[in-house]
Amino acid sequence: METTFFMIFSTIEGLAIYAMILYLFRMDFSRYITRALPVIILVNVQSYFLRGDELSFLAPITALFFTFFFLFFIVRIPVIWSMILGITGYLAYALLQSVIVATSFGFLSIDNVQTMPVRGYLLQTLTSAIALYVSWKFYRKGYGFTFEFDKLRFKWEKIAVLCFIITLLLGLIYLMYTKQIIFILISFIIFLAVLLYYSMRKEKIS
Repeated sequence: METTFFMIFSTIEGLAIYAMILYLFRMDFSRYITRALPVIILVNVQSYFLRGDELSFLAPITALFFTFFFLFFIVRIPVIWSMILGITGYLAYALLQSVIVATSFGFLSIDNVQTMPVRGYLLQTLTSAIALYVSWKFYRKGYGFTFEFDKLRFKWEKIAVLCFIITLLLGLIYLMYTKQIIFILISFIIFLAVLLYYSMRKEKIS
């Protein structure tokens, strides 16, 4: 049951973060939800297996990488803006969660959340609900940040991202052999396959 609850509430949290990123930058999240879901699930799988491990620091890093690739390949945002939007979304969610923790009068303190999983799930649900509602409301009312993303699109983007992916993949292979975390490598390969599928599909549609 612990695994099930972790996956459910982490998925809710992931959807809220992606919704914040897209809604706050004037993009309709509902258009991408079916493509975001498998990415978020893969992120949650590797996060679950890394919990309590000495490599647990990799969980937020890989989550950011997956988000960056999602924004670049599927949403088609230029590489620089993909990085900016990804970092902004996670920071905004973390800030909102910190405010909730600070105003909970200790009920949702870090210690309580870590020792009592139910309160952790409550914190995730509350933060996600507020993030989803506020960002959706902003989008519906026409608020948010609008930029001409294509002005920062460079010709070398795809080559640079491809080189980065190859480097990251080699690094994961090394970790797999030294730390035996094969599930991270498998998750990354599946993720790339999903990106390739949707990227090619979008090219055909357009």
